[in-house]
Amino acid sequence: MKLLDINDIAYLESPVLYFREYTGLAFFEMADKKSEGIRIKFTLESQSMGRPLVNIEFTDSVDYPLMPLIRSLKSHVMKLDKNGELPK
Repeated sequence: MKLLDINDIAYLESPVLYFREYTGLAFFEMADKKSEGIRIKFTLESQSMGRPLVNIEFTDSVDYPLMPLIRSLKSHVMKLDKNGELPK
């Protein structure tokens, strides 16, 4: 399974300044077919030193091992954050 993209990323207001919460639709390629969008919620928590901590939560049920999905989503979210492509 390969992550294609995360679309419809929306920022959620958070009362905690060092948390940034987002929702979106993750699209994966599974055995020569593109999956329907899987709804996700992810949080970036700023740390005092180093890169932010990324947490991924699936709001839709997923019929695939979660660890490879979470690993690829975290990597993609970190890249989006580094390139300044996440909304505020």
